[in-house]
Amino acid sequence: MNITFPDGSVKQYEDGMTALQIAESISPRLRKATLAAEIDGSRADAFRPISGDHSIKLLTWEDEDGRWTMRHTAAHILAQAVKRVHPEAKLAIGPAIDTGFYYDFDAEPFTPEDLEQIQKEMEKIIAEALPLERFEMPRADAIKYFEEKGEPYKVELIQDLPEDAIISFYRQGDFTDLCAGPHVENTGKVKFVKLMSVAGAYWRGSEANPMLQRIYGAAFATKEDLKAYQTRLEEAAKRDHRKLGAEMDLFSFPDEIGPGLAVFHPKGAAVINAMEDYSREMHRKHHYSFVQTPHITKGGLYETSGHLQWYKDSMYPPMRLDEEKDENGNVTEVYCTVDMDSLSGSEGADRKIKGKTLHWVSAADAVPFEARLYDPLLADDSALEDEAEPTAEDAVDAEETEEAEEADANLSRADYDFLKKLNQHSLTVVRGVIEPYAKECAPGTALQFLRTGYFCKDPDSTAELPVFNRTVGLRDAFAKAAK
Repeated sequence: MNITFPDGSVKQYEDGMTALQIAESISPRLRKATLAAEIDGSRADAFRPISGDHSIKLLTWEDEDGRWTMRHTAAHILAQAVKRVHPEAKLAIGPAIDTGFYYDFDAEPFTPEDLEQIQKEMEKIIAEALPLERFEMPRADAIKYFEEKGEPYKVELIQDLPEDAIISFYRQGDFTDLCAGPHVENTGKVKFVKLMSVAGAYWRGSEANPMLQRIYGAAFATKEDLKAYQTRLEEAAKRDHRKLGAEMDLFSFPDEIGPGLAVFHPKGAAVINAMEDYSREMHRKHHYSFVQTPHITKGGLYETSGHLQWYKDSMYPPMRLDEEKDENGNVTEVYCTVDMDSLSGSEGADRKIKGKTLHWVSAADAVPFEARLYDPLLADDSALEDEAEPTAEDAVDAEETEEAEEADANLSRADYDFLKKLNQHSLTVVRGVIEPYAKECAPGTALQFLRTGYFCKDPDSTAELPVFNRTVGLRDAFAKAAK
């Protein structure tokens, strides 16, 4: 047979030779380093016989596919070790990943002591240098094989394969697994492995399926490379944002809110504000203008985009609001209910704000009343009495454009400073002051907060001027309430 190498050279070999034998004919060192082969562009076992003319690339640790093959075999070694230590564990899947491998098991949660025992068993299997053997089975026989072994996940995988799929297996000593391959010639080719962690993973990524135990491991060709990888992980852990965020009092992830959902503390909010200010400054400097869009929209928009039919329940559920409807079922008035309980352990934990319905916005206005205010349960009410100059993080989040400053030219400095300090007022005070002003708004108008004050604005009007401005009155009301 004629074999074409990556450099374009062609050599003749006896039909049926393996890639390992071809590597041996070139040099014993290359044969030792060969982990797999690429035959006509596809990964293949280096120990399988080759027939006919082909192009071949011998894969070593220096090749990505070579590293992938060794780590793939490491996953099988992990599965074999788990079955030896925990025979009751059910096998799921075990691929290679960038720095190693993982395997999913249906088993009781693995403890650190379990991982130590499994690690030792893996080292024994590597030392045994068990040869890997590939073989195939018809679909019915393959299903029966795993049913008899009590491996339901393997049965499901086979049943989901196309009817014409080749169903292949790999055997190493007392362990056999369903696998498309390729693999290294024996378990001794897997040099240095280290089990890293355990995590939960749903079978096939669906919450409707059982939660499995996923064991992660690292695999490298040299002890030095494995040690260097572990050192990088240790250094990265020292700079983990979750660790640093807590140490620097920037943010936290309260269980009451949910995993991965950050609550930014005043220091963290100051960082965000500084970044946002810088971004706005750069945009204005390069002559960009800003727009504001609603946080909610009609469902028809996502019907047009094609998203709604696929993600209606998960990403775009309808909002259920307190509302009034006319005789035709059309929403005419929308109400906003605020109900906040104190967080346990926070300052002022004995305070509780009872839910109260405020008529803040009409149905014609898509976005309800919005003010940038600190949560009274997280902020210190002493800020109400603080006469120090307001800082950037205390300010109302409004764009400081030249045009806006011109528009504010008729606003007194005292009024402007007061509006900036509204951001640190307790909602307990704010609600008591806002409610009577909201009631003064005529039917069909909504109470809105702008940089220059609170207004009752007609949603159907295109006029830029508000119906009336109650800035001065609000300042006096707030000052009285704060006392």
